[in-house]
Amino acid sequence: MSAAASSAISIATTKPLKNLSLSSRSPLPSATSISFPTPRRRLILVACTAGDESKPTILVAEKLGEAGVKLLEDFANVDCSYNLTPEELNTKISLCDALIVRSGTKVGREVFESSRGRLKVVGRAGVGIDNVDLSAATEFGCLVVNAPTANTIAAAEHGIALLAGMARNVAQADASVKAGEWKRNKYVGVSLVGKTLAVMGFGKVGTEVARRAKGLGMRVIAHDPYAPADRAHAIGVDLVSFDEALATADFISLHMPLTPATSKILNDETFAKMKKGVRIVNVARGGVIDEDALVRALDAGIVAQAALDVFTKEPPAKDSPLVQHERVTVTPHLGASTMEAQVLTELKPYVILAEKLGRLAVQLVAGGSGVKNVKVSYTSARATDDLDTRLLRAMITKGLIEPISDVYVNLVNADFTAKQRGLRLSEERVLLDGSPENPLETITVQLGNVESKFASSLSESGEVRVEGKVKDGVPHLTKVGSFEVDVTLEGSIILCRQVDQPGMIGTVGSILGESNVNVNFMSVGRIAPRKQAIMAIGVDDQPSKETLKKIGEIPAVEEFVFLKAIMLSLAFYYTVLVMLRTVLLVVSLRFQLYDPGAIKLGRITNPCRVHVPQLAGSRSTFASGSPLLPLNLRVIRGGGRSENRRGASVSIRSEQSSEGGSGLDIWLGRGAMIGFAVAITVEIATGKGLLENFGVASPLPTVALAVTALVGVLTAVFIFQSSSKN
Repeated sequence: MSAAASSAISIATTKPLKNLSLSSRSPLPSATSISFPTPRRRLILVACTAGDESKPTILVAEKLGEAGVKLLEDFANVDCSYNLTPEELNTKISLCDALIVRSGTKVGREVFESSRGRLKVVGRAGVGIDNVDLSAATEFGCLVVNAPTANTIAAAEHGIALLAGMARNVAQADASVKAGEWKRNKYVGVSLVGKTLAVMGFGKVGTEVARRAKGLGMRVIAHDPYAPADRAHAIGVDLVSFDEALATADFISLHMPLTPATSKILNDETFAKMKKGVRIVNVARGGVIDEDALVRALDAGIVAQAALDVFTKEPPAKDSPLVQHERVTVTPHLGASTMEAQVLTELKPYVILAEKLGRLAVQLVAGGSGVKNVKVSYTSARATDDLDTRLLRAMITKGLIEPISDVYVNLVNADFTAKQRGLRLSEERVLLDGSPENPLETITVQLGNVESKFASSLSESGEVRVEGKVKDGVPHLTKVGSFEVDVTLEGSIILCRQVDQPGMIGTVGSILGESNVNVNFMSVGRIAPRKQAIMAIGVDDQPSKETLKKIGEIPAVEEFVFLKAIMLSLAFYYTVLVMLRTVLLVVSLRFQLYDPGAIKLGRITNPCRVHVPQLAGSRSTFASGSPLLPLNLRVIRGGGRSENRRGASVSIRSEQSSEGGSGLDIWLGRGAMIGFAVAITVEIATGKGLLENFGVASPLPTVALAVTALVGVLTAVFIFQSSSKN
């Protein structure tokens, strides 16, 4: 059904309705509205997909600067709703992926509960986070962040490094020695102690630079028209005018934003106001310096040295006079770049590997919910102190838990979720000889005290064991139990334990080919020739049960298992099922089903009016089926008259019918039962599929029946209220 299609039911009553709300966490395939016109108001409930689904939704609950909001709007759907009551916040939060607050909004447990797992980040625009329930945030896997310093420390440290390195000619002396020279007198530097540093821009970075410069024994002055004097005085810094700063400083460190007012603020005119022999550091923005004017000032001796991390155009031209100047030290915009900032990029493929190994390991367990003891081993040529495995541990936990539960696991709540489920995860790091070029060599996941669906996956000590590594940026499975294999973890895998004999690869490949299953790789690992071997087969398509059965019937195949490298969680299955039920509901409302074989359950005889967009035929009865409720509503026309028209309303008044009265009959209809049965069958089948994959009974059929019963009760109450007396 197209997104533009819509279906509606409207029921007018003689008594105003009070409150009725419907909500769905799943996107609907069409816009579905239910409206209730009353004498006083018209309540319209609309379920639809709105906005750009590819973008996250951010709720800004307190005043944020316009520039900040514009930055958010570049990548997200932003809802700026200020001064919300707790009830309004709880209502809105279920539609949002992130929340930004200041100190005035309390983000308690009820906010996280109302978000139903969708809220992933709470951003505090400030320092304190005492208005956020951190324990609830951890439990619900929500990241709580504040950004009072962001990259402040990294930028400040780099500024000080350039300042000291420039003063002692470190870069030039290093290049000279490497060129075979030994010119000690040429590279004599200047001392920092007692020198005056002018910090131009006394924001966060400027303040941190000032603190560190004070520690080096420098006198620090600052210019910033917006900085409070008491904050500067608190750390021993004097605020001065722009011209005084230029005329007084031995060193100038720039920390101002690039605006029309600051663009090329250091130019021929301002260089002329500086003390001769001044030294300049810039880790702020390239455009605040007129680079041609700086070259002229260097050549004229006004500026003794410059240390630059930023440029007007990045990267600068190779033959740039400024970059090539012998008294200029340059770095490639490293201000906010530290090892800590770069580690996530380096670990990215290993993070993917960690989650996939967890998902594969749990599929090898007969009864995945019984996993309690997990041991993870990391091998690396790097020192153990250089390897932070928290993210890897979280992703392994995610891979182990998500496929067999409806819990969303991330870095924030991984340890909490594991503890809550009794999952004990230990880690060991093994130091290897070799080049530390890569952060890790292998990751091994071992599950103890479990039964395996694939006996060959057991190690010598009886644990389910899988091992993987990253090759050329791609995760690979390299070991199952004691058998070495080499397969990429980019699709589904069939593992076969077999007798090592000729023709096995061709036999299995032929069976898959006959079933139109594309094989993207094959790998065979064996203990010794002509004994046992494991064949790992990567497939792009999921083989049918018949195909897998044929593989299992090959005489030389002793056991096999089908593994999905990318498994969908129960939460995803449930979302799909809700969408399916919604589609069935819309279809059944759009195409009303006349059902002569329905069973009458009862009648409501009070006056009411029922409207359906399309009526089936010209008979005096019609039925409306719903997969959410196995009941049909059949209208009995008073006196047996037939006045049905397509799209018309059917009024029920106090006229007598052949059955002794008029009213709204409740029937158990065949059409409704078909839709209901399909939905429940799909859910039971899904549960069976999960049972086969994990050895875990799915709760979905029970949940579906409970939801259906609840909808039935609410519908009955609604019908009763709608048709009650004036």
